Amino acid sequence: MKTISANCPNCGAPINLDPDNIAKFCSQCGSKILLDVETIQRLLIEKEKTKQVEAKEMAKARQAEMNYKKKSSDNKNTTIMAVAYFIFMTIVLTIIFGFMLLSKLLGKG
Repeated sequence: MKTISANCPNCGAPINLDPDNIAKFCSQCGSKILLDVETIQRLLIEKEKTKQVEAKEMAKARQAEMNYKKKSSDNKNTTIMAVAYFIFMTIVLTIIFGFMLLSKLLGKG
């Protein structure tokens, strides 16, 4: 989450303000930091931007997962089709060779 850098108005120590923690105390001098309206607005805008970015990242992750599942499904379908074709061709060739053998046996007899 993004933070806004500021300085303590009492001692000047650097502080980080984040959108989820508007109430802040200085870690150096312990004074309470009172945020002005402009700072609160910046924090809220930053919080909203962060939510939007997180939502976009989640949507991308869901799309990537769906694409992976589709590819996986396509690969399974391709494998099934290849096996079915192999079995079909084996049966066809067995029938053809069976008729050839039968015709040779009947022709010699």
